[in-house]
Parts: sequence; C-alpha cells; structure tokens
Amino acid sequence: MSVDEALLLVNNAIVKQSDAAGADRSKTQDLLDLKTILDLVVTEYPTISNYKKIIRLFEMRRMLDDN
Repeated sequence: MSVDEALLLVNNAIVKQSDAAGADRSKTQDLLDLKTILDLVVTEYPTISNYKKIIRLFEMRRMLDDN
C-alpha cells in the first residue's frame, strides 16, 4: 500500500459517509482527521529516509484498520 492509495481510500470513505442518510458525525470527523494526517504524510514522504518510510506505512495501515 502506498500513501496515495491510503489517501484515496480515506477520500472514498468520506464520500460514502457523506452520502449515507443519518451518518454518524463522529465517524465523519474521524475520517476528516485521518485525511489531514495523511495529507501531511504525503508532503513529507518523498524527503524522509527509507526507514522512516517503512514506519509511516505501518502507521498508516494501523490507522486505516482502526477506522
């Protein structure tokens, strides 16, 4: 999984959540917070070391699984 794929998954989840009638506001807010975090990761990702890239990928996977 790449950073861009993770961001795409979150964006798709936000769209689905916003289309759902009676959507849970806290779930939507969690997804928006996750999108903000992933946007920051996308900007820093190309300049960090390979070791830190691996750590970021594990962190992203954990955050996606949690949401």
